[in-house]
Amino acid sequence: MKKGFTLIELLAVIVILAIISLIAVPMVLSVIETSKKQAAEVSANNYLDALSNSSLYSDLEGTAVLEEGTYLVSDLEEKFGSLLKGELPTKGTVTIDANGNIESASICINDYKVDYSDTTATIDETNNCDAVVDSLDDTTLYEDSNAIYFNPETGKKCIAAEAVSTVGTKTGCMKWYAFNDEEGATTINLILDHNTSQDVAFNSNNDSSVMNEVAVALSNDTATWKDEYNPRLITAFEIAQIVGFTSFSQTGSEVYIDTLTTTAPATLSDYHYGWLYDRLNTSCVVGSNCWNDAEDNEITNNMWAYWTSTSRWGSVWVMDRSSRIHSALPTNTDGIGVRPVITIPKALIK
Repeated sequence: MKKGFTLIELLAVIVILAIISLIAVPMVLSVIETSKKQAAEVSANNYLDALSNSSLYSDLEGTAVLEEGTYLVSDLEEKFGSLLKGELPTKGTVTIDANGNIESASICINDYKVDYSDTTATIDETNNCDAVVDSLDDTTLYEDSNAIYFNPETGKKCIAAEAVSTVGTKTGCMKWYAFNDEEGATTINLILDHNTSQDVAFNSNNDSSVMNEVAVALSNDTATWKDEYNPRLITAFEIAQIVGFTSFSQTGSEVYIDTLTTTAPATLSDYHYGWLYDRLNTSCVVGSNCWNDAEDNEITNNMWAYWTSTSRWGSVWVMDRSSRIHSALPTNTDGIGVRPVITIPKALIK
């Protein structure tokens, strides 16, 4: 007659198996975890290598390469998507140095936070992917007149060599000037360096309180721009803030913004705010564009001013080529144009 296991023997086997499990399972899980981390590191290195190769390929193809700065991985995937292979990060940032090489990175890949520096990718043992940023809020303080090259259709920063400043240019890469920035702000105001339309009335019905033809022209000129940039005209108050004209009032005196008086600057060296009347009809006698470079001094168009959105005693404030902010009848179409202003996140131009 065969004997079975006694209850005590079965309990002993169960206890032994439990002890083995307590020892083995953590070891197996540790091996799995280590393998996943190593795979994440390998994937991160492969991604960054592919990114470097994609940038080099773009350079050889003659397309735009990465400028110095920090980029979201989502933007990089949009730029180089067809050239990037394998496991891609779900979020994070990559920083490019002045030579176009990857300086550092902090990315989430395979649910692990991977940091990259000194050509090596390592798992951050103290943080998970929650610590990886997926936006680039920037609070850099921009001085008035800082030149920014930006495409309002694509929402992308561009370079000076790509920018077009010809009067009437409404699309593509263009030159802008920052103004009235504030400490801690994450957005920046930009004014274009040229008029997008010329010879436009403010309101042909002679109503200075309502933007009519100029509003239509502004809407048409910016139709392909991203709506969130809120294209508009600069106000006379904003110009006054730029030049420190603290006593300015809507119905006050017309002045030259470089002297804050009714007297024009005496010499060319007295013109400091030429960027506010850039690309208007050249006349070194009155300082227009002479503050800038030789390229600007060659301009010959009939643009002498642009509209603000601020009315004044039945007329409208305009900024003209002589550095003077003064008023014009809303029906005036002779040489006055549209110069758009936009407000964008600073992260886009970081």
